[in-house]
Amino acid sequence: MTRVHFYQLGGGPETSWEMVARLVASALPRRPDVLVRLPGESGALALAGEIRALCSEPLHLGAEVRGEQTISLCWGDDPGHHHGLLVNLAPGTPRWFGRFEQLAELVYDHPGLVEDRRSAFRFYRERGYPLHFHDLSQAPDLPLWP
Repeated sequence: MTRVHFYQLGGGPETSWEMVARLVASALPRRPDVLVRLPGESGALALAGEIRALCSEPLHLGAEVRGEQTISLCWGDDPGHHHGLLVNLAPGTPRWFGRFEQLAELVYDHPGLVEDRRSAFRFYRERGYPLHFHDLSQAPDLPLWP
């Protein structure tokens, strides 16, 4: 069953890129692959740069997952071959999230995002998924995985 982690961050969307890069880098030694689900193409290149600064694994960036890259940053609705870690930065819960070992949902100050993540939390809780909440708003250097 997918383990769901919520990460409360201080600040707005700009703070999330560094945290996503840290999540990806810390997950790779234990997970075969990572899919970062983006709401759109905006900011994808900046996020790819943050991840490449911490990881040397092949990275794909695009609307759809292509090939067998270890890390994919995509804004489409197909997870491709991925099943290790899903980092959901897009609104809503993708219907295929349950195929992943781990799911990370980031919460930060952005219009509509907090309510979307509260709704997602209720969705996962009502279905019995193991939930973990990490408040990194005051101490962003805490370990990312329990």
